[in-house]
Amino acid sequence: MSTPPVVAAVDGSDDSLRALDWALDAARLRGAPLRAVHVRQYATWVPDVLVAGPPQGEDDPVLDGARAHLAGRTDPGTDVEYVALDGLPGALLPELGADAQLLVLGSRGRGGFASLLLGSSGLAAARDAECPVVVVPRPGREVHDEADEEPPGPGPRVVVG
Repeated sequence: MSTPPVVAAVDGSDDSLRALDWALDAARLRGAPLRAVHVRQYATWVPDVLVAGPPQGEDDPVLDGARAHLAGRTDPGTDVEYVALDGLPGALLPELGADAQLLVLGSRGRGGFASLLLGSSGLAAARDAECPVVVVPRPGREVHDEADEEPPGPGPRVVVG
């Protein structure tokens, strides 16, 4: 029986690369393979509008960037797989949780409103995935908690829901 992977969703954003780093560490700690997944979403056909289609063959610049980002960081014992899927990230990412021990995403991707704490894909994954989901926050986020009398200790806060 093989060990289920730690799945990291990547889209080329800085947030997704931080999530990829976090997922690599989690895979190492678990003795699990790492699967970097890019879900490519393309517009549907619209009459009289030319829309760029998906890359031909296995060419995926986002996965090429993920490979370059991890170059020299992986241990010989850590298997890394790079997978490109076509579809809606909010639908496909939660499905990946069925075969994963952990699904890791950045707090924000390339689309939408940068001021939101959690993007639509992260929200869908956290709500619908069958495995635990980790959303890696941006560094330097201010945390306002009036209940704390003392400032929080060093390190990032982890929220469990």
